[in-house]
Amino acid sequence: MKHRYFFAFSVAIFAMGLGGCKWDSGLYDDLTNDGQVTSCPGFEQLVMSNGMICKKGIDYANCSNVDISECDKCSEIRRLKQAFDNGICPKNFICNESEKQCWTGILECEENVCNKTQECKNADNRCGEECLDCNTENNASKGNCDVKKGICTITACALTFHMVEDGGKISCAKNTFEQCGKQDSTVTNNCKNEGTMNGTCDDGKCIATECAASHYLIGGACVENTETTCGSSTNDCTQLAGWVGGSCVGGKCVATSCAQNHCLNKGTCVHGAMNALACGVNRNEPCQNCAKDDMRCANGICTESSCEENVCDRGDGKCENDTSRCGMGCLNCSNDSNATAGICDAKGECVATACKPDHHLKDGKCDSDTVDACGSPDNICTKLDGWVSGDCVGKKCIANVCLSEYHLDDGVCVKDNANVCGETKKDCTAQEGWVNGTCAGGNCQADECIEKYCVDKNACVHGLTERMRCGRDGGECKDCSSDFNKAFCFNGICSECAVDDDCTAFRGWSNVKCRNGQCVPDNCDGMLQGGVCVIKCSGNPCRVGEECLNSASLCRCNASEGPCSISDKCCKSRTENTYSCKPDSDKDYICPP
Repeated sequence: MKHRYFFAFSVAIFAMGLGGCKWDSGLYDDLTNDGQVTSCPGFEQLVMSNGMICKKGIDYANCSNVDISECDKCSEIRRLKQAFDNGICPKNFICNESEKQCWTGILECEENVCNKTQECKNADNRCGEECLDCNTENNASKGNCDVKKGICTITACALTFHMVEDGGKISCAKNTFEQCGKQDSTVTNNCKNEGTMNGTCDDGKCIATECAASHYLIGGACVENTETTCGSSTNDCTQLAGWVGGSCVGGKCVATSCAQNHCLNKGTCVHGAMNALACGVNRNEPCQNCAKDDMRCANGICTESSCEENVCDRGDGKCENDTSRCGMGCLNCSNDSNATAGICDAKGECVATACKPDHHLKDGKCDSDTVDACGSPDNICTKLDGWVSGDCVGKKCIANVCLSEYHLDDGVCVKDNANVCGETKKDCTAQEGWVNGTCAGGNCQADECIEKYCVDKNACVHGLTERMRCGRDGGECKDCSSDFNKAFCFNGICSECAVDDDCTAFRGWSNVKCRNGQCVPDNCDGMLQGGVCVIKCSGNPCRVGEECLNSASLCRCNASEGPCSISDKCCKSRTENTYSCKPDSDKDYICPP
């Protein structure tokens, strides 16, 4: 992986000494163990005892003309002489190609690589130049990063979104009623059809809220009206008084044939033997309004009346209203218009005081119960919290579908919380390893876990050993398998190894053991450099994995490759005993620490 830098100078002046400039032990190794070196990397205008001058990191020691011409070779210091010979800047310095100098600077990664915390690396949670989190970017809930291209690939979308594929690329689109899909699928449904006019989409499930006139709403679905379920599951036309035949039109029962002593009055069957407002006993013929001509109804026939308006003509010469004979229609207020009890007021009109089941009182009349007026005009089911659909049963609102953040509890939509979550009423706080989190979409989503656990797919998992779910601090689990150099989980930390068999012996190593997640040779055939075993070359250390070309006293990775660039390491093939300069991300090679 190539690196570029923005330059920001930091110059320090060191005192001179007869043996040369003092060594900055914080940055470099004292290879001669005398506390001094014959070079001045990184410092300006320091005159050395041999008369050479150091300028901003160019080291002229042992070289009369240094030409740092390949900035990509800026790397950690291998060995001072080797670094000079190959135009490689010491650790923490970078090449300024135009000035042919090694400068201090700020790291800038190559194109499509994330620079976060001064590290050039792509991963699922830091992808591309913008360091995007593939698990949340572009309405995703889960995603993978192509570490070479720096591009996020969505594997699942956030709630209320579905996946869309276009030319092999996956994106997330907002669910609509006409394009309703699941979070992890590209398949969508058109919920709108002949009987369904509108509704919502809940992770691929169609939930209707508005039906066509030919259908009624129940359980979030639109069902076609029939004679026995007209406008609701409880409205059976065949049970209406006097009904013999008819149909359901627009959710209302419309009679076309009535029982004996009844007549048809605007689609309903009315007992018309003495009803001056709807008079008739001919079962399939329309009722007559005798009252408009100041007449009374006798055995279904309009006849002359001597009674005042709104007073019942009893047919025996008496004009009188009471509960059983009220007004010009001589109506029985105890069974008029779905009433089971009532009175006749001074105006000669029936006023209901009690109604049949599935009806309620409103302004002295008995109206049918619906979800918009269930048991009373004030009990409006559709305005209840979390309500999507349901029925009015026994004057109670009974929900059967709730909004996604609610769950059903005995017909009531209850807001989800961490203690009671979803339809199964899960107690999230009782789940293994749980410390904190929320309930979303009916599922427990952990945000924080106890020590030795980590969060994986919104759940707390034991994270001390699993390489794809590794973590111990209670936060998000890490997938160690994405880092080929630290592909094992040791005590909750992505490490070089978990057991001895995970370790690979590099040149100079023997009897390698896994200790605290690091591969350590019990025996070092070379020399220890910063606690790591490396090959010696003319008494000086090579990088891990490199060998020494004795004829030139030069460290190299293989016969055709010299010291590897800063972006590569001298890595060992997984299948052969060969070495090559490779990046850490090359899965065909095992790279040293």
